[in-house]
Amino acid sequence: MKFLDQNPITMKFLHQVVLPCAFVIFSTFLPHLLQADNTNLDTLYIAIPDLEGQIGDTITLDFQVRNFKEVVGLQFDFRFDTSMMSFVGLKFGDLEVIGWGSFGFQNVEEGSVRFSWADFNDNSFTMEDHSYLFSITMKTEKPIASLDGMVAISEEVITAEYISSSLELGQVKLVIDELSTTSEAQALLDQMQLFPNPSTGETLLKFSLAASSPVTISVYNDLGQQLSSQRLNLGAGQHTLPLHLTNAGRYWCRIQVPDGSQTRAIVVQN
Repeated sequence: MKFLDQNPITMKFLHQVVLPCAFVIFSTFLPHLLQADNTNLDTLYIAIPDLEGQIGDTITLDFQVRNFKEVVGLQFDFRFDTSMMSFVGLKFGDLEVIGWGSFGFQNVEEGSVRFSWADFNDNSFTMEDHSYLFSITMKTEKPIASLDGMVAISEEVITAEYISSSLELGQVKLVIDELSTTSEAQALLDQMQLFPNPSTGETLLKFSLAASSPVTISVYNDLGQQLSSQRLNLGAGQHTLPLHLTNAGRYWCRIQVPDGSQTRAIVVQN
C-alpha cells in the first residue's frame, strides 16, 4: 500500500510511507513550510445524508463534498460509535485519483477511518457539490433513529484540513443532512414507479429528476439487509432502469438524491 510523504524541497507528496507517518507530516510539518493563512478559504464540507436503521441493517454513508474547488490535498479522521454500528466496507467515489492507499483502517475496530490524499504534480481537482468522495457501508448494532451524535470528524490525532492549489490550508467540516421532503426533487421522486409489481423477477424502475444529479439506487430484503447498490450520474428528465430479482419474496427499492429519497416495495412471485 502507498501513502503520503513530503519532500520539503519540491513540496510534493510521494506515496511511499505508512499512513501514521503521512498524517504527522501532513498536519505537523507542512503548515510551517507553507506558512499558510486559511482565513481566505471557504470551508470544505463533507456531507452525509441522515439515515436510520434497525438492528442488523446495512446502511451506506455517502460522503458528499461541497466547496471542493481546486484542491490538491485533503485529510480527516472519521469517527463512528462502535456500540451503534460496525464497519463493513468502502467504495470509491467520483475522485478517481484516490485509492486504497488514501485510507487508514488500523483503528477501525475502535471506530476510526482516516483519509489522507494529496497531489502536488501540477494538478488540482474540483468536484461539483454533492459529488461522492467515497462511501462507507456499516452494519447497525442497535436501532438508529438518526446519525446525529453517532458520527463525527475528530481532530484528536490529525487536523481536518485541505490544501488549495495556492498551497493554503482550509478547514474541513462534517455535516449531517436532513433530506428535504418538500423540494422539487422530492416531489418528482414521490412519483417513482415499479412495473410490473408483483413481478416474476424482472421489474422496471421509473423515476424523474428535476436536475442533473448523482443517484443511488439500493435494494433491500424484508429483513433490511442491503442486496445491491449502484451509483449513477444522471441528467434531468425521466429515467427507466431494470431491476433483476430472482427469489420470491418482498423487497424494498430505495432511490436517493442529494435533495430527497423514496422507497417502494417490490413483490416477486414464482
